[in-house]
Amino acid sequence: MNFYEKYPIMLPYVGSRFRMAGAPSLLLIGESHYLPEGKPAYDAPTWYASSDRNLTDEEKEHLNTAKLLKDACERGFKKKGESIWRESFKVINDYGPNFPEFKEVGNHIAFYNFFLRPASRGNSLKGIITSEDVKYANEAFEKHVEDLKPSGVIFLSVLAYERLWPHLRCSVPSIVATPHPGCPWWNRRAPKYGKKSGREILAEFVNTKTTWLQNKNA
Repeated sequence: MNFYEKYPIMLPYVGSRFRMAGAPSLLLIGESHYLPEGKPAYDAPTWYASSDRNLTDEEKEHLNTAKLLKDACERGFKKKGESIWRESFKVINDYGPNFPEFKEVGNHIAFYNFFLRPASRGNSLKGIITSEDVKYANEAFEKHVEDLKPSGVIFLSVLAYERLWPHLRCSVPSIVATPHPGCPWWNRRAPKYGKKSGREILAEFVNTKTTWLQNKNA
């Protein structure tokens, strides 16, 4: 796929210790980036035919995956929109490595957003997802799994996970999907999530599908 040749600023964030020997390497996946306030979503044909050279500087700031997460880590995830990392990192740390500061989890994970077309601020792509969005998203997923070789994949968006192709051309490691950490179902149990909260789903995955607990008990 040539999407990242057009939009290199949207390449995944990869922590400095990702795939460090003896430690889990988790690929976290969000839903989509958001455009600046007041900017409507691009239609799919226009977006995929264009490139980041045609974006404004403000738009580029909102779509630079690696810089967004790096900056969020440095300021301690104080912005409301950074809850996706703040809440998931806390759970991973509590049930996994138990670093002195939970933001250190950022050194051991990779992250990107599943849908490659950004949504308008305050909205979701839900209801306007096209077959083109799904195609590019799945091709990118296959590329990242093959390139990064994560030990586990965590979808922090059920909407994104539900658009994952059932038959992929890559070997998929252990995978789990949770509701977005910023939504009520992160802390509230629901029948549709097996009577568990998103926090509990992630905690169980870290406990059972990573080697951090094994390393602690060794």
